[in-house]
Amino acid sequence: MLPHGNAHILRDQLENSVVPLESLAEVCSRENVHRTFRFGGGGSLTAMVVGGIFENQVSKPFLSALPPLIHIQGEHGQMVPWLNTTLKWMAAETNSKNPGAQIIVSRLTDMLFVQILRSHIAEQTRRNGECDVKADWLRAMADSYLGKAFEVIHQLPDRPWTVAELASHANMSRTAFSTRFTKLAGIPPLTYVTRWRMLKASDLLRYGKATITEVATRVGYESEASFSKAFKREIGVAPGTYRRNDHNGAVGIIE
Repeated sequence: MLPHGNAHILRDQLENSVVPLESLAEVCSRENVHRTFRFGGGGSLTAMVVGGIFENQVSKPFLSALPPLIHIQGEHGQMVPWLNTTLKWMAAETNSKNPGAQIIVSRLTDMLFVQILRSHIAEQTRRNGECDVKADWLRAMADSYLGKAFEVIHQLPDRPWTVAELASHANMSRTAFSTRFTKLAGIPPLTYVTRWRMLKASDLLRYGKATITEVATRVGYESEASFSKAFKREIGVAPGTYRRNDHNGAVGIIE
């Protein structure tokens, strides 16, 4: 996974020439809604599932904690089971003409992203004992004291959280919790709560059919006006504008 969308080259051997992706994409007809095309020949068949998740303003602090490249290594020469299953499912749905296929692909893209993050956090924890890097949410989430606080924030974004209540879930004093959270995450606890609520709200607006008022309630706002103000401040656009725009991830197959 390339969390920051860095330019990169993919080839089977270093000495082989490179074909620009733009020239390959010309092979794919605009009418091909599944964006599947074939190239090359003579070698072993390789199927690639290529996808993208487009960031918004509030997601930038989360993505900034990630390295330029995350490589999920196989287990004893074999692809890890969860990755193998997810990619096969994505490939099947991308080539499917069944109703709702694109929605399933978008959800699978989100699921794949979360699974990759889980693996990355586990690997960093295994190597360093903790994510021993600059202050960011990744390091804070892996912390044995703060993990429970992150869990309840993620599960209950609609709750009117206070620093004291979050500290109690971490079995820490209010001051010690706030200091540790800010040091490891790089932002205060309630700032993280707000950003997580906006991420949750953007997901509800993108995929769900709930009204803006209902979305506001589900992420802890008593009024649509206060939610809309907070959403525009974090995301950069009003909730209605965000919903109308296309923010879905894109996935395609190259064979």
